[in-house]
Amino acid sequence: MLERILVNVREAAYLLSVSPRHTMNLVKDGVIHPVRLGRRLLFDPQHLKEVAAQFQDRSAAQSQKEAPSSDVRLQQPN
Repeated sequence: MLERILVNVREAAYLLSVSPRHTMNLVKDGVIHPVRLGRRLLFDPQHLKEVAAQFQDRSAAQSQKEAPSSDVRLQQPN
């Protein structure tokens, strides 16, 4: 069976677990880059995976930064 080389906006949104509207906002913001064939916008699934991985890395780094350190003690309410 042949694997699809490019996917449409709806399929890209599904792969990213976002709405098609949010996918188009990511295009507008320059986060993801479509391939234009005539008037159609198509997306490389590998590029979408790379973008998703970058967001995961950023999210993990941010949550580590925001996590309280082990030597910080929470005060109990009186």
